[in-house]
Amino acid sequence: MQLIYRIMGRVFFSRQQPWEQERNVKTMLITVGFALALGLIITKGIHMLYNHEK
Repeated sequence: MQLIYRIMGRVFFSRQQPWEQERNVKTMLITVGFALALGLIITKGIHMLYNHEK
């Protein structure tokens, strides 16, 4: 995982210190993961409501 954090940090946050890059990449990945999980939950909920009405 460290390698992924370093590579993504260099790509997305190139003007920051290495420790800031890693922290920001971790925050970004957690945020994206949470958003995807929440989107999946909402999609499943809407799908259940739609199928229930039929």
